[in-house]
Amino acid sequence: MNISELQLKNFRCFKESRFQFHRQFNLLIGENASGKSSLLEGLAVGVGSWFLGIRGYDSKTIDKSHVRVAPIAHLDTKQLERQYPVSVSCSGMVMSKRISWDRELTGVDGSTTRTGAKSIKELAVDAERRVRRGEAVDLPLIAYYGTKRLWVNPKEVEKAMDSGSKQGGERLDGYFFSTDDRIHVKGILAWLRKQRYQSLESSRDSAAFTAVKRAIVACSEGCRTAEYSVKEETLMLEFAGRESLPFHLLSDGQRSMIAMLADIALKAVTLNPHLGDLAPSTTSGVVLIDEIDMHLHPRWQRKVVKSLKNAFPKLQFFATTHSPQVIRETPHDEIMVLKPDGSWDRPPQSIGLDSSEVLRYIMDTESINGDVAQELEKLDQLLAEAEFEKARELISSIRSKYGELSRTSGAEAYIARMELLADQEADTP
Repeated sequence: MNISELQLKNFRCFKESRFQFHRQFNLLIGENASGKSSLLEGLAVGVGSWFLGIRGYDSKTIDKSHVRVAPIAHLDTKQLERQYPVSVSCSGMVMSKRISWDRELTGVDGSTTRTGAKSIKELAVDAERRVRRGEAVDLPLIAYYGTKRLWVNPKEVEKAMDSGSKQGGERLDGYFFSTDDRIHVKGILAWLRKQRYQSLESSRDSAAFTAVKRAIVACSEGCRTAEYSVKEETLMLEFAGRESLPFHLLSDGQRSMIAMLADIALKAVTLNPHLGDLAPSTTSGVVLIDEIDMHLHPRWQRKVVKSLKNAFPKLQFFATTHSPQVIRETPHDEIMVLKPDGSWDRPPQSIGLDSSEVLRYIMDTESINGDVAQELEKLDQLLAEAEFEKARELISSIRSKYGELSRTSGAEAYIARMELLADQEADTP
């Protein structure tokens, strides 16, 4: 599965917008309320249409929270009115076929239509039928990770697991919580525990167990080993220069990233067990991540995009961020800058820029404190007017408030150079 184009109409903040995507990675950036999370929600509705053809798994529908509201003038007042119809239209490759499909909500009392999604539903129905017959069909992976991805209600988990077990399709268990935007951490740890006991009994790790641990290590900055400890009854991780730590004692950023990596890899090996330990690297599909940099140290932020692409090269990622560190390590053709009016574009450059340049030229914001920026602007004006004594006084004032800055050092060097040139010209007969 790969989404090449998405059209949203009256969907949250989008009146009518069309997006074209990169085949592997799409980093969504923009100001608050520019539509980053809304775009992910629209994609979740689109790819979730796959579950119209998979029995026992609910597709994500268009609900009231997705309906765009617009201010309508009435004499001297304005009233917010819901705008219909709301539609999500997708084009892309599904099961090696290029198709288009759409879902629509036509009114306040209506339900999300299915007729426009017949093409993707039929492919899903056929895929499930082939899985039930035991064929080695490659299933697409679908995953959605929101900002509260580690928060899961145990009752919801138990209900979903019971529902899935009644269907009797173990491969299809890889679709649990695919569009829910949360991670079932308890279920991941239970799977790792089971795999560890099986490896002790057979004296070797299964291909699936190997693949999941490999993905965790490959994408976790500084991680050397990841192993389930029977003694500690949890996942233990060893980082460079540190002793092994249990999963629950890691930082929020580490736990969030490692849980997500484990979940993606686990989904891949569950959906496509016939691919063995190559399942994570050969499974295709769509992964949505809101705030990919959430709680991560800048060192992790700089490597997260490349690590995900290397570990899961066949997956198509859509991720939001506000981090210059993530942006500067992502190719410009994989970045989408969303605008408040629903339009978007791509920056001309990203890799090679430093963080301040990313802030200034891509994120359209000041790279330094506003008060400091005003004083530096005044300093530039004094230099341009050759008011060097006043410039020296301002440099001294800036240093007393903020310490040494590269701009003040550069200004001093400029003054010295200009005064030297003036002296040389005065000495010339």
